[in-house]
Amino acid sequence: MSPVSHDHHPIPPVVRFANISKTYGKGEAATKALSDASLAIEPGSFTAIIGPSGSGKSTILNLLGLLDRPTAGEYWLDGKRADSITDDGDRARLRRETIGFVFQQFNLLPKATALGNVMMPGIYTSLPHRKQRATSLLKLVGLGHRLHHLPSQLSGGEQQRVAIARALINEPKILLADEPTGNLDSKTGETILELLKDLNKEGKTLVIVTHDAYVAEQADTLITMKDGEVV
Repeated sequence: MSPVSHDHHPIPPVVRFANISKTYGKGEAATKALSDASLAIEPGSFTAIIGPSGSGKSTILNLLGLLDRPTAGEYWLDGKRADSITDDGDRARLRRETIGFVFQQFNLLPKATALGNVMMPGIYTSLPHRKQRATSLLKLVGLGHRLHHLPSQLSGGEQQRVAIARALINEPKILLADEPTGNLDSKTGETILELLKDLNKEGKTLVIVTHDAYVAEQADTLITMKDGEVV
């Protein structure tokens, strides 16, 4: 008999969908946005979710980010059964502790400085030294000289960097990015993609929803959506 090694425990996926479905509306008006989707995302990986408009990409993103709940199936997030959490406060807490969001539209507060925007998510947590952390994150994304600028005084690429710094404030395990280069010219988009890839190399799990083939090519894992199904 060969000796059995007990020192290699496989690392569980940070995200696991088991037969997840999502239906909007009821009766004849019901639309199935996602059908029986199963997937696993490994810690520290870079996953791209691609597919045409209406293929279910946004639905998957909303479910991953705990912004919506599945109609059927199991969602495991960081070892916890996330789909069965019914309390909004508990869901918000798990989202804050685990996930950082980067959106196509940046979603910055127009009257807050870069520093104010980055500090914003931290006000709901007991994060000490929030200002120092926000400052160091803005330096990390190359905006140490723009701390006190408003979004209207920043270029699109700079606004997206602020958004990335904001997504990192609560030290999330997963970065969810929805078309993060979609509103940028190709050169700026490439710089933002490099920044996200650097964060991934440092250990952040990165999930990008995109229809940009160039972005998708950079990922370790590709999840292709079609008509609400994982192809």
